[in-house]
Amino acid sequence: MRKAETLNPKLAAQRARTRRKRARRRNGVRVYPLPLSDRAIVGLTGQLIADGLLTTTAASDREQFLVALTRLLERQGARWA
Repeated sequence: MRKAETLNPKLAAQRARTRRKRARRRNGVRVYPLPLSDRAIVGLTGQLIADGLLTTTAASDREQFLVALTRLLERQGARWA
């Protein structure tokens, strides 16, 4: 870590975010904000459980839901690419 980063935690955090973003782009990964209604979330949760990508126990965990949703979208994207 550089001296300036140790003196300014905000700057250090910003630089770390930038490094992660650049690494994702190098790997061909993009992050998209995706606003969804509660109704859509309920429907997607049901689909993910039915497809075996999510368990009913894991459905209440936001991180596990996002991982399963990413898998679903990656699978669909690969199918149509």
